[in-house]
Amino acid sequence: MSTKRCSKCGLLKQSDEFHSDSRKKDGKRSNCRDCQNLQMRGIYSTPKYKASRRELFQRPEVKQAEKERRENRPLEVKQRELQRKREYRQQPEVKQRSKEYNKTRSQTPEYKERRRQFELSPQHKLYKKQYHASERGKAVLTKVKARRRARKLGCYTERLPRNYRRTLIVRQRDRCIYCSVRFKEATVHLDHIFPLFLGGPDMFKNLQLICQSCNSKKQSKHPVDFAVSKGLAELADRHRKLVQWMSDKGYIRPIP
Repeated sequence: MSTKRCSKCGLLKQSDEFHSDSRKKDGKRSNCRDCQNLQMRGIYSTPKYKASRRELFQRPEVKQAEKERRENRPLEVKQRELQRKREYRQQPEVKQRSKEYNKTRSQTPEYKERRRQFELSPQHKLYKKQYHASERGKAVLTKVKARRRARKLGCYTERLPRNYRRTLIVRQRDRCIYCSVRFKEATVHLDHIFPLFLGGPDMFKNLQLICQSCNSKKQSKHPVDFAVSKGLAELADRHRKLVQWMSDKGYIRPIP
């Protein structure tokens, strides 16, 4: 294999360590790959180059072309990129750096004003309306209201799982625990087994999904008494054990 001397570093290197260039007599560039990479890194790091790149990607035609390119990528490439981003964001130093950056940015007057203008925009109001009408939006809103009511009453609160509603549906086999009506045929309500009004905690073990009719009848009644009135002896026994466990753990707020 032939050798060539680099015009930048002056070292004698193999010809495969030079980029191809059809304009040259020997078909290779005069500077080696290492020198070329160092030169390009210096160019890419200059403020002038970064500003020009930002300006370029703000053009509508460039934005549209980039959007089409990303949408037309193979599925394997998309999944690989998502996995790479997910692994990068799970790193402890990245999480800490992102947390500090978001905390600092949210305190700036420019961010607060931009956030206020965004919340007053019609697009945000439409998105908020659509989100609250969705299944996930309803679950989040119900969870927030229950947490607020529990804190107001001085009850014990615990962070709920992210997909708690889906877990309850699977656990109850998509049926009301009292009347066995399917949730697709009725309005679903989130209910505390031992009511907050009686000092019950706002925790996952104390939650269940019931239909609107059963929830209006149960209200703030004791879960054991209500299950007995429905003729569900086995369910009443389960509720009795749950109330006893919560009482032993100190999760139930004493009623004055």
